Amino acid sequence: MKLLGIQYKIYRLHTDDITRHIDELFFIPQEFRQHIWANVSAGKLSDKASGNAYKTFQAGYDYAWAYDGLRWFVGGLADYTYGNLTADLYAGKVHSVGLGAYFQGNYYYQKNFGLSIDAYAKYAFNHYNTDGRADLDYNTFTNNYHLMFFNLRAGFKAPISYDNSWFLEPGMRVSWAYINRADYVYKTTAPQLNPDTGDIRFRDIDIHLQQEAGKIFGNQFFLNVGKIYQNDSIYFDVRTGLSFAYDSSTGGDMQFVQDGYEDHPIKATTPRDYRLGVAFASNLAIKENLKFYLDFKRTFFSHVDTSYLVTFGFRLEIGRLFKRPAPPLMPAPIKRQKRPLNRYNVGDGVVKNDWVRVRSRSVAPKEVENQNFRPKMRTKP
Repeated sequence: MKLLGIQYKIYRLHTDDITRHIDELFFIPQEFRQHIWANVSAGKLSDKASGNAYKTFQAGYDYAWAYDGLRWFVGGLADYTYGNLTADLYAGKVHSVGLGAYFQGNYYYQKNFGLSIDAYAKYAFNHYNTDGRADLDYNTFTNNYHLMFFNLRAGFKAPISYDNSWFLEPGMRVSWAYINRADYVYKTTAPQLNPDTGDIRFRDIDIHLQQEAGKIFGNQFFLNVGKIYQNDSIYFDVRTGLSFAYDSSTGGDMQFVQDGYEDHPIKATTPRDYRLGVAFASNLAIKENLKFYLDFKRTFFSHVDTSYLVTFGFRLEIGRLFKRPAPPLMPAPIKRQKRPLNRYNVGDGVVKNDWVRVRSRSVAPKEVENQNFRPKMRTKP
């Protein structure tokens, strides 16, 4: 049972931090369009008989557009996860490569209130190799399998203090995941009775461990409270929160089939999982185009608890880095007037011509435009 639970643990590796980078999209100014981001996570999953430490490296790109107070994002990501599998009966390594896409829409007012909904889809290819210990000694278990899941989340952020510096963040998440079938062969030694002689001898037998494809439906409710510090160039917040999560199963149904007893398999159903989580997080924005984030998470009362999960990352607005500079301003060409000006019509009403309508008093006298200009002297009659 512990061996077949590896698949669910890898599922938890991906879902514990599934929307972390999307949170950073919430209060980005509307004129910022293109962003790159990256983060690194270190965590550990554990149960009564095992502990699995892992690291995840993740990076992505997203593009945004806006209309009035509405803000929309679409983006993609890639990640790599490496972990150690350690238990009483086995030890090994796991490698996981994932590709995903996400979408978020939000409405925000300044930096203190906003409504948000986001969707997230991901595919991960997983490979692990374990060597048996104790009763599973001399056994090696290797498996490649596929994990697909979809996540939908909605929530809002609202001020709860007079100066809008304290805020509340409630929300919920629903998810669906698919884990493909897994098969193992466990080699062991079992006693066998000879009915003719009554002797007992030991022989090697194979036990097939089969796990059906699993569909997991999960949901999570969360509530965070935080404090904002900001000025003209820096935005900083800290928050803490509680969450409650539920998974409909911890993998597909299992059965154990021993050689010679194929018609009498032993079947088992994976249990549901409930867990309570606590989290601490902070966000720092410098001039609003460079962001850093750091958070810590832990869960309790689960079949597979997250002993710790620490994430650090950054987000950079790149639209300005690749924006073409504006062309220099050039003076407008001067149109030659059809009727020449002289000292006698300077200051008279309006001068009309084929090109432009101007007041003649705004045109410099001819002696200023042409230093060689000599006006005609008016003689007395």
